[in-house]
Amino acid sequence: MAFVPGILELRTLRDSLQDALRTRSPDAVKLAYSAFSRVDRDYRNRITHHALQLAAQRRRTAGPMRVDGCAPPKAADRGTDGPRRA
Repeated sequence: MAFVPGILELRTLRDSLQDALRTRSPDAVKLAYSAFSRVDRDYRNRITHHALQLAAQRRRTAGPMRVDGCAPPKAADRGTDGPRRA
């Protein structure tokens, strides 16, 4: 979602991410990762921070995860996402 006119790397990243999302092919994902690696470190950090914020927001608003159309069983004595490890 970061867009700076004139920076070819960001446009390439945008296009490759859209292609990876649309096709979900391993080659498209590799190309998107390669494009991300070529973006300036400051932009990578901004993009990563924004993506993590969106993921956290989506996780809070999403319902329970479904497996084969059914919600997975919850174990007693555990939180919603299982035990924590140190």
